[in-house]
Amino acid sequence: MVYTRLLTLADLSPAGRYAYLAAYNLIYIVPLALIVAVFTRTLGARKLTEREGRLLKLLSGVMMLELGLLLLLAPETPEPGRHRLRADGAGVALPGSRRG
Repeated sequence: MVYTRLLTLADLSPAGRYAYLAAYNLIYIVPLALIVAVFTRTLGARKLTEREGRLLKLLSGVMMLELGLLLLLAPETPEPGRHRLRADGAGVALPGSRRG
């Protein structure tokens, strides 16, 4: 969404915007879709061992516990809408948001 917003703010013709969007899809989206497809086909055919399944459940449970504790002990921490992503990937605090 950041990329498309930057394109709308840029002084480009509609054809130029679509060309940049096509280049973005070709450079980022197509390779990502190929990686996901290969990953799904190769690892989808393989079953987890009992040990791997237990480890996966343990790690998932630990992450859920951490998120639950975060929400209980510091509910103000994950403030949706208080930060925006810049084009370079760094977070930017919006006016009115608290800095820690």
